[in-house]
Amino acid sequence: MHAGSQTLDVDLTRAHWEGTFNAGFNTDGWQMDAGVAYFPVQYIGVRASLGMSAQLQDLVDLIFDSDPDNIWGVREDNDIYASRFRFTSSVVLRSPKIIRMGSPDAGIYLFAEPGIVLSPGSYGSRHARIACWDMRCGINLQSDRYVFYLGYGLSNFALLSGYPYSDAEYYKSTDDYLTHSVFIGVAYKF
Repeated sequence: MHAGSQTLDVDLTRAHWEGTFNAGFNTDGWQMDAGVAYFPVQYIGVRASLGMSAQLQDLVDLIFDSDPDNIWGVREDNDIYASRFRFTSSVVLRSPKIIRMGSPDAGIYLFAEPGIVLSPGSYGSRHARIACWDMRCGINLQSDRYVFYLGYGLSNFALLSGYPYSDAEYYKSTDDYLTHSVFIGVAYKF
């Protein structure tokens, strides 16, 4: 490069792929997903994941059945709680290292993931919204091949869209419903 020109801190010889897993809680219950991310450059990548969102079950319903003929007491009818599979694709934006840790590879970064969620409706739902926007952001700690992250998400994905059969005492009746989530996760670079 010429004198006085700036170079972008990009290391193209490093691992470009990451396997990811995260879990957390959202407005409607819990969520988890696993996926893969590809980073052609250090700060920009794409991610695809497959996961699930569901209502939290009451502990009593999870363990016991109200049927007196059930001698084992295990609940057999758990489909009164709504759940949905989710496919999420997103662009991953990472900041440069904001805090340097002990080794040259370790540090703390900020991230943002704008994306799209595709999801069929829950059991018994009618005309559920199947395409939704999704925005995640947070902080991650990268050390060698491991990435640990903590994040917050906002989406117009609603678990109870389409009024599914559910034990919930409320239903989402408006299209402007927003789901908030908090999650933790881990990724491995390969």
